[in-house]
Amino acid sequence: SVIDREGSAVLAGLGAACRALDADTAAHEVERLIGWGEGLTPAGDDVLVGWCAAFSALAGDCTHRRHFRHAFYAAILARAHRTTPIAAPYLRLAARRHFTADVTHLHDALLCGQDPGSSVGALDAALDVGATSGADMVTGMIAGIAAWREEYSGLESARPRDGPADLPPNRTPHGSN
Repeated sequence: SVIDREGSAVLAGLGAACRALDADTAAHEVERLIGWGEGLTPAGDDVLVGWCAAFSALAGDCTHRRHFRHAFYAAILARAHRTTPIAAPYLRLAARRHFTADVTHLHDALLCGQDPGSSVGALDAALDVGATSGADMVTGMIAGIAAWREEYSGLESARPRDGPADLPPNRTPHGSN
């Protein structure tokens, strides 16, 4: 996949932007990823779907993360028209926290502490999607989890290192699959 080669620098930049809660840099990296790669659902789009799935649960009660997640999803929605007609709806749905069954099952397996057998089954099912789409989505989900896992506390008091003290709360829909 292009993500394993040229895309690794973009993923590293996106990860750094997410850890720093830098919405402007994240939007720039989102712009670089949308439509990047070959096929009906380009690799960059698949990565972003996985990243959205990771963020759907990891913001917790932290206002700063919820605000960042909202800006991240908005960046995807604003640029979804730049990809293929098949990938665009997947991006739009992911940015509204709606995912296919394979994405949801893997998300639940990785983030909800399911038994190892369920996790392996969910991973295998996700990897079986398309030629590289599943692998690219898994890459995005793991990268998204890794971006916030070290500092995640789920507490309202969690603050970005150099960010503003009071950001508006997330206004995205509350439901997710």
